[in-house]
Amino acid sequence: MSGTAFALGTLPAIPQNSRMRLKTLLIILLISKTSFSQLLSWEGEDLENKFYYPSKKVFIDNKVKFKIDSNIYSLPRGYTIEAFDEKGRLIGLFNHSIDSFINPYQYIEKGDTLICIRRRNRDNSIYMLEKFIYNSSGQIIQFDRFIDDFSSKGTLEFNRTIFYYENSNVSDKLRYSLNGKDTLTINTNITTYSMKLWSVKHYTYQKAKSKNIMVITECIGNKDFRSVDTFEYDKLNRLLLHTNFAKSAYLFCSYRASNVRRIEKYNYRNDSVLIKSYTTTEAIPPSNSSEEQDLNFRIEIYSKNGLELRNYHGYKQDKIEIYDRIKYLYY
Repeated sequence: MSGTAFALGTLPAIPQNSRMRLKTLLIILLISKTSFSQLLSWEGEDLENKFYYPSKKVFIDNKVKFKIDSNIYSLPRGYTIEAFDEKGRLIGLFNHSIDSFINPYQYIEKGDTLICIRRRNRDNSIYMLEKFIYNSSGQIIQFDRFIDDFSSKGTLEFNRTIFYYENSNVSDKLRYSLNGKDTLTINTNITTYSMKLWSVKHYTYQKAKSKNIMVITECIGNKDFRSVDTFEYDKLNRLLLHTNFAKSAYLFCSYRASNVRRIEKYNYRNDSVLIKSYTTTEAIPPSNSSEEQDLNFRIEIYSKNGLELRNYHGYKQDKIEIYDRIKYLYY
């Protein structure tokens, strides 16, 4: 990696406005160009849809078999392990010795469909069934995730995401869900019309001289809480700016705010990228309290081959501590 250094002590000035309650999160990531963190919505949805392609090229290229993440906050042993097959697909997640790794996730390929089965160790029963269905161009058109709720035997949670395309780009993404009684098997299925449609996202694209723009708009639900995500990419398809906007949102479970904007700015330097993230909000009703800054730092360091080696978290400008140390075992 390059020796580029970023100053953590200098922060941009923030304008004063007594009506605005500003929550600012500053995150600095030092990572390789070849591998970036997956962008998720507040609900944990993969906005760029990378999840729907389970084979990770960086793990295939490096022949990764196990990823061992040492973290003092990972209970009970202070580490977690991810196991991958030779196609770069996750086949296990656990926190015990790899010598006792049993019952890996099972992948079955049937024509245009990739099936992933996860089983319980105690009785080998299926507790999660995932189906990835692709079109002739290899693009995801349907993803199913059926889960057996361990707390209530026989209660299944059905989730389905359907994709539509225009000019080879995602144009719409529809998400459905349903809870019902059934036994989860490899042949379990459900009709879409019997499920509840709860999210419709519409994708639009713009091309400018120096950048490309993708806008994702939520089309159903309470208008005040619908979100709009805007992504700006450079000509090398590197993300420059991500903005999420909602007229109203609940933060920290109970704090309601209006005109909520989450902003992430990306600045590339040789083999690294500086990411500045912050959130601006306005309280409901307007608050007379002064603005606040809640500063946090995160630095992720990757190898030249794109594998994450360690990351750091900081909750104050003068206190940054290592959070994860990552090692790999290979095929």
